[in-house]
Amino acid sequence: EGAVGLLQDAITLDPDSAKFHGALASLLEKLPSRREEAEQHFIRATELDPENVFYHLQLGGFYRGVGLLSRAEQQFLLALKIDPTDQAATLALDEISGMKKAAPPSYNRPVSVHKPNFWTRIFGRRNR
Repeated sequence: EGAVGLLQDAITLDPDSAKFHGALASLLEKLPSRREEAEQHFIRATELDPENVFYHLQLGGFYRGVGLLSRAEQQFLLALKIDPTDQAATLALDEISGMKKAAPPSYNRPVSVHKPNFWTRIFGRRNR
């Protein structure tokens, strides 16, 4: 929590630092109650530095970890578009492909047009 607070302070001082957003997101994703916040910081890092393969790999890894395989796949494809020789992105795409094949058919249904809440994105249903 101390490191999280320091990084939040750093972001307050420099809100356009992709490095700070990426570091904070990496910490927050380890805290289950703060994963939605982690996603926002991963996204912000990719927005601030869209040509940085590492941030796309981080966001893709986050999505893979919470089971959003199509979103993970998109991030790994973006990483490969930036650097077609990136081995981590290639391996991650292979892994996602295998995971999607092993998942039940309803698992890979398209995401709805409206912005779902955190629980909907994780479990594919509305929080009650």
